[in-house]
Amino acid sequence: MRKNRIIYIIILVGCLIFSMAYKSRISAVLLATTAAYPLAALLLTALSLLFVKAEFTEKYKECEKNRKFDIGIWAVNRSVLPFVPVEISCVLPDAASGKMSGKRVYASLCPFGRSRLVITCMHAFRGSYTCSIDRVAVCDPLRLIRLSRRLDVKMNVVFLPRRISLGEIADTSGAENDTSSNPMRGEKDEFSHVRSYIEGDILQLIHWKLTAKTDELMIKQFDEINDRHALILCDYNFPENADAVARADGIIETAVAFALSTGRSGVKTRVRFGAADADMYGDIDCPADFERFYRTMAVIPAKMGVCAFSELIRSCNLNDVTVLFLVTSELAEETISYADSAAERFGMPVILAYVNFSGKKPENVCGRFMLMNIRAGDPNGIINAAAELEMP
Repeated sequence: MRKNRIIYIIILVGCLIFSMAYKSRISAVLLATTAAYPLAALLLTALSLLFVKAEFTEKYKECEKNRKFDIGIWAVNRSVLPFVPVEISCVLPDAASGKMSGKRVYASLCPFGRSRLVITCMHAFRGSYTCSIDRVAVCDPLRLIRLSRRLDVKMNVVFLPRRISLGEIADTSGAENDTSSNPMRGEKDEFSHVRSYIEGDILQLIHWKLTAKTDELMIKQFDEINDRHALILCDYNFPENADAVARADGIIETAVAFALSTGRSGVKTRVRFGAADADMYGDIDCPADFERFYRTMAVIPAKMGVCAFSELIRSCNLNDVTVLFLVTSELAEETISYADSAAERFGMPVILAYVNFSGKKPENVCGRFMLMNIRAGDPNGIINAAAELEMP
């Protein structure tokens, strides 16, 4: 635009010299037209700006973190003048950095027309974020005048944690050899009742005869499921100098992976963060409970009021627990000691999941528990750690 204004000034000076040299009506009209153009362009652009708007094609969107997706923006022109281009200032997830950042996008609009812009985005962290369109700007045809108008257009985007299945990690509970507690191995008539199918249910539990009669998928419900109980305890206290957002993501994604795997194995699961808020307690008895828990995990803040991890693990009753998961980003001696004593006292599998932000492999970690060293920042960190599950 600065270049265009310099060219305009040169043309205006040329018209002035031409008018003074020839002193004709044509040169005078040419000079007057050139001199009056900025004022006319200013008035016309200001008027036309009122008829230009921008809005998101959606008001709400859900997507998984670290996955590219598209956000659509409508640019609308309700005036008789074309605009090339319209400049739209917005705040969107940047596909390169994985964070929210300011962007400028451009659209060419014909008279009484609209244009759909598609921006590829990505965000590296789970949570609820607000995308916004803050300003729209238009220029005159010669791009000498630029006027902008503030907008307040919002769009809510929820980035969900990744669903990582750890396969049969829940079978460390020993249920593999216990046919009485595993609904997948019970006799075909050993169920208490049936219910409607919910997405994520084990297909082998479908009651085919009743399904054929009712023309609706029905699932066998076993009382024994309630006797199998997995407990996931999460350390949500982070050091003051730590990146709370990254650590919260690591803890939550690990807890979701465990809950998903235990749920698919037919194990009742409880998840505790040590928060006083009842909404932060995840009691997962069925796929619908997991979906509710999963969406709650997407929006809880990186920092919230929770008790110390040592207090949380001491307050939990382990008498009816068949497998215990401890998820932490700080491998404290007290946590290691608790994991060892729980495995020895209750004779159950204990998995200590260490979300490792130090980059160093933990050494001299001894006990009767199993250790998962999850490399933070590695997209396949949880899967690799599950595959390398080791007994120290």
